[in-house]
Amino acid sequence: MSPDKLPPAVIEAALDAASDLIVLHDLEGTILFANDAARGFFGPDPDGIVGRRFDGLLAPEFLCQWEELKPRIAAQEALRFEVRGSRSDGAPTFFDVRSKVLRIEGRRLVLSVARDVTGPKALERELGARVADLEEFYRIAVDRELAMIGLKKEIRALTGRPVENGSRAPEGSPE
Repeated sequence: MSPDKLPPAVIEAALDAASDLIVLHDLEGTILFANDAARGFFGPDPDGIVGRRFDGLLAPEFLCQWEELKPRIAAQEALRFEVRGSRSDGAPTFFDVRSKVLRIEGRRLVLSVARDVTGPKALERELGARVADLEEFYRIAVDRELAMIGLKKEIRALTGRPVENGSRAPEGSPE
């Protein structure tokens, strides 16, 4: 069977098998198709989002970003962006979204594929915190070492004798 002869049911089954959210919508934001992952994310009703406006499904904190993105998506053939939203249980979620304008039967439609990057974002934040801790430790260690060098110079100036890593006490001091 040639790819251009695949029945629509086979194509839909393949899209439904994807773990990424896949949504086809027009430039106004009306959803024409959503795969299983998208339907599961946006609501329990299996066909409840098809025919609805995309902006009606978004978390309130993303609506402003969506309004800014719509003209950019329409003006470009492809666009990649990241969105932050909330799951239905209120947990924060992050998506890496790739949208592309397609011309299908004379219409300009937008295919958006969203990958959940919440886990990698959490790791990124944790790594950033660990790097900050290491930088603070490094700063403290360097400051301490510089202070020790300064003290050794003072001891040498006062006693006229070198101090080797604190192992020799200055002359006249109790041991």
